[in-house]
Amino acid sequence: MAEAPAVLADTIDAKVLLSVLAKVREGDFSARMPLEWTGVAGKVADGFNDVIVANQMLGAELARVSRVVGKQGELSQRVVRGGWGQSWSDSVESVNSLIDDLVRPTAVVTSGRRVWKDLTDNGQPAGCQPHQSGASGICLNP
Repeated sequence: MAEAPAVLADTIDAKVLLSVLAKVREGDFSARMPLEWTGVAGKVADGFNDVIVANQMLGAELARVSRVVGKQGELSQRVVRGGWGQSWSDSVESVNSLIDDLVRPTAVVTSGRRVWKDLTDNGQPAGCQPHQSGASGICLNP
């Protein structure tokens, strides 16, 4: 009879596991495996809870970046890497790369607006002389 507690400590309640898994699959990242489990079952529960927490943190970080970059226009913001494993970090890097690729054309347009703003009355950037033909918008002789 002394072995019964050890056997129970290594037994995972499949109904509990399935219930938590179903909640997480539906997007409920507040679902957790029981913290009081011990032995191998406790290690499985702790590991699964860690994955749920990491997913919850990544979701919150993606929502933050969506808000500050997409809604508030803070184009320098990026997803901050948590203490996640390599594949999670690769996903974060992919999102940051996507933001960089989307922001780059905006930065070029912004630079163009600065040049446009610096134009003088003769249609040339400051310090340029108009071309003999009267063409404007191109600095032919700086």
